[in-house]
Amino acid sequence: MQRWVLFAGIWAAACLNLLYADSARISPVVPGPYLEVTFDTGARGLYAVPQSGWNGDLILYAHGYAAVTEPLDFYNLQFGDVYAPDLLQQAGFAFAATTFRSNGLSVLDGVEDMMDLLRNFRDVTGQRPRRVFLNGASQGALVVLKTLERYPRYFAGGMALCGPIGSFEGQLNYIHDVRMLFDLYFPGVLPGSTISVPTSMPGNWLDIHLPGIMHAIDADPARAMELLDVAGVAYDPESFDTVREAYRVILWYHTFGTEDAVQRIGGQVYENRFRRYRGSVDDRALNVSAPRYRGDPGIRRALLPYETSGRIAKPLVLMHTTGDELVPFRHLIRYYAKSRQAGTTPVFLPVRGYGHCEFAPEDLVYGLTWLLYLAR
Repeated sequence: MQRWVLFAGIWAAACLNLLYADSARISPVVPGPYLEVTFDTGARGLYAVPQSGWNGDLILYAHGYAAVTEPLDFYNLQFGDVYAPDLLQQAGFAFAATTFRSNGLSVLDGVEDMMDLLRNFRDVTGQRPRRVFLNGASQGALVVLKTLERYPRYFAGGMALCGPIGSFEGQLNYIHDVRMLFDLYFPGVLPGSTISVPTSMPGNWLDIHLPGIMHAIDADPARAMELLDVAGVAYDPESFDTVREAYRVILWYHTFGTEDAVQRIGGQVYENRFRRYRGSVDDRALNVSAPRYRGDPGIRRALLPYETSGRIAKPLVLMHTTGDELVPFRHLIRYYAKSRQAGTTPVFLPVRGYGHCEFAPEDLVYGLTWLLYLAR
């Protein structure tokens, strides 16, 4: 992995020599120090500008979901032994990232935190960027799109990876569907319900609840795979490890994220009154026995600020693994429909493979190269 990341850095530098017209005048890159500051909101910012060889571009990074039980930190920056900001500096970019002001569902605040990150760049580093690009993964991808929608004039483009960009409401319902079906297929394993997570669950996740889930699905693999088929969850039927991973990550998100989402959005979000489930050995019996839930009054209106419009006026690259178990690939398809309706033309880069944000380093460099080409 480290060898591939270092190779990707060399490839990125070579691409920059082709993409930047003034590359012949760029000095050899010498990475600069990392500077950390705290904003009035409580969010922290991390900045770095190459001491020499800076190409003039700045990349702002939005990290993925972090549980409210975890400390604020600069997440998702480490690839094995390689620090991603180091790699970007070596390719000639300035870099900045934020912890956000809070963990959990930090999308709306995250947009403002990204703008704070940009506004403070000159004061912290003493430099002014020529162009600014956004990059984000998972929930951070949604932050990128919402930032580009709201503040397009500040940015030259963006790259969004494996995010819930097609339908935020659909993503919430997807996570809740898996929990509802798990309780139906494996009753009594987890406490609480689809719309009610006991406060003790996160603290007991590793010692009690995760082992209980694994024991239940290992005892009845056929039933476990049928549930994923009904919920539309990606897995590899030749590898039961992918089944275990799907249950682990989706039910983790339900356990750690449900109450936070209810508080931030302002109500119970899950709605499945009219959904017909398919893919079981007896769909009629399944739909009769499945409990039905109704979202709180006004919840769809409360969700609107989290939905994307498809209207992005700047270069945009979207990348998603086809076998993403946590944020399904259909988000990319739905965003494609939105963008066509809006008359915009992002670059869509499906990456064949299993897993959430499981990209090879060369995939990421390919996406970045596309973004630089579009913004040339």
